[in-house]
Amino acid sequence: MLTHILVPMHPKIRLALSGLTECAIDIVAKLHRLREMVNKTRAGAITNHTIAFDRWIVRSHKYVESLFLGIPNMSEGRIADVCAKIRFSRYLGVVRATSTFFDPIDVLIDTTSTLKNAHCAGIVIPSASGH
Repeated sequence: MLTHILVPMHPKIRLALSGLTECAIDIVAKLHRLREMVNKTRAGAITNHTIAFDRWIVRSHKYVESLFLGIPNMSEGRIADVCAKIRFSRYLGVVRATSTFFDPIDVLIDTTSTLKNAHCAGIVIPSASGH
């Protein structure tokens, strides 16, 4: 019977997966409230209200590399813009929210911050269109 799982973490990471999950739930709740506001003003325009999320911790240079390699037709200008505007910590917490009524959204969280004072480093739309 499995009773424990030990995950080695870099000592600078203060916001582990459990804290990142709490951040993700908060982000999804805010997106859900936004969907409700849109439905009120546009008379139920969004019928499928499912919002899913995934979260992970990654070295920041690996995240940027995934933008280059993982998204077809992602322009170098958009990636350069992300790198210029976002202050990356060594390790990023990534919360990816997905739904049928918006493109995937990556919320980048500085893992050196704490859950009480989680710092959002930036928001990236990891699609070629950027819309």
